[in-house]
Amino acid sequence: MLVRLEHPLAAARRLAPHVTQVHIDDAALSFDGDTALRRHLASVGEGIIDWPSLLALLPAAKPLIELHRGQFAIPAFDQEWLASQPYIQLGEYAALVHAARRKREQLPIDQNDITLRLPAALALVAGR
Repeated sequence: MLVRLEHPLAAARRLAPHVTQVHIDDAALSFDGDTALRRHLASVGEGIIDWPSLLALLPAAKPLIELHRGQFAIPAFDQEWLASQPYIQLGEYAALVHAARRKREQLPIDQNDITLRLPAALALVAGR
């Protein structure tokens, strides 16, 4: 959801009746020059996702831990790209830009070592 500029909680509220599985992973956003936001992988609880609230919205969804190394630049300030994303809500967009601004100084974990994110993901699933 983050790479499409949808706030995870707002998207979960909209889609909750249809969700059967939830991907357990987290991310932080930072500015990538003047034209984009960049998604950095993060351990569960260290990114922008409010996991207790998200899981409360999706009590029947089965957790999936599928860790990857995917990082994405999101053309968040490109008017043509934004116009092609009709579902983006202004409030969600503003919240994500604000989260990126707050975390711009935070260095992400080693993006190539997925094992650094596994313990937090397992702990979240075990505590569910």
